[in-house]
Amino acid sequence: MKQITRQRASLTLTASLLACGFVACTTSGTNVADTQLAQSTSEPTSEPTSSVIVQGQDVDIIKQQVLEVGGTVTHELAIIHAVGATLTATQRTDLQKLDPSLRLYEDAGVRTSGNGNGDGKGSFTGNNVPYTQYPSLIGADRVHAEGITGYGVTIAILDTGMGWHRSQYKNHFNQNRLVGNYDAIAGQYVYNNSTDRNGHGSHVSAIALDSTFGKKIGKFNGIAPGADLVAVKAFDAHGQGT
Repeated sequence: MKQITRQRASLTLTASLLACGFVACTTSGTNVADTQLAQSTSEPTSEPTSSVIVQGQDVDIIKQQVLEVGGTVTHELAIIHAVGATLTATQRTDLQKLDPSLRLYEDAGVRTSGNGNGDGKGSFTGNNVPYTQYPSLIGADRVHAEGITGYGVTIAILDTGMGWHRSQYKNHFNQNRLVGNYDAIAGQYVYNNSTDRNGHGSHVSAIALDSTFGKKIGKFNGIAPGADLVAVKAFDAHGQGT
């Protein structure tokens, strides 16, 4: 039992790392902040502002500090103890003087390391492919043979969205495993529809979760064919996001 538990944990970690590792990003410009969460009551300034990520120890304290120097809070990024903010150069200097421990980063554009096989116009079909060999490369096929498939585990993939192929939204028991499908670019949940117009997200989720079973070779196409999926579209049809 202990061995099976360790194998299950190893499978879960491997699938998660693959899902994350394939979304390598490079910076490519500045971002325009969206939903406004809090705004300073200070006198307006004609000095140009820029979008910045302000990271510290406590989100609530950081928000107050941004407002204190006259900036605007645009996002709460609690998972990294940070906020998104628009600040002038003077306000950034004042913020650093107010709390030298704060770390400020220019909010920059990012894109997936691979452009997928879509043309940015929705032509990606997400058609299935022959056995991918990914499970065999890391030994997951041997774990599958012991009945460990990631069933009961949920994997979240932040990428260009997900395709609408059965092997992605159905697990190896033919059960619906899509826990949530969220389009972070449009700011809305998506139901019964593909969100991937690029292909990279579908590629990544297929590596992690593809439930296709090759009868001739007796192996699954994905590393965790039984796992549930939360799909978040954070990159557009051209693989770009912020």
